[in-house]
Amino acid sequence: MDNSAEQDKATASKPAPDEVSHRGSGLHLPSTEELKGKWKEHLGAAKIVWGKLTDDELLRAEGEAQKLAGLIQQRYAVSREEAERQVKQFLDTHK
Repeated sequence: MDNSAEQDKATASKPAPDEVSHRGSGLHLPSTEELKGKWKEHLGAAKIVWGKLTDDELLRAEGEAQKLAGLIQQRYAVSREEAERQVKQFLDTHK
């Protein structure tokens, strides 16, 4: 097998650039574009679930799973994995 075939094989196994996942956690979160498209529809529900986050913080997160997980991790003093689990559960519920 030549180098280009090996590189193609290695590239094929990498996640798409806008796909968000946390290595080692086993979680797969929706892509940034998927989230941004529906984020404003779900702001009210997000405010109920994560009341400690301000409206401004939720708007700035723009549905980006990693930003949202980071805010939850900081504000609620939970692990990154727990924050990502909460975000995934929320997004699965509000598709």
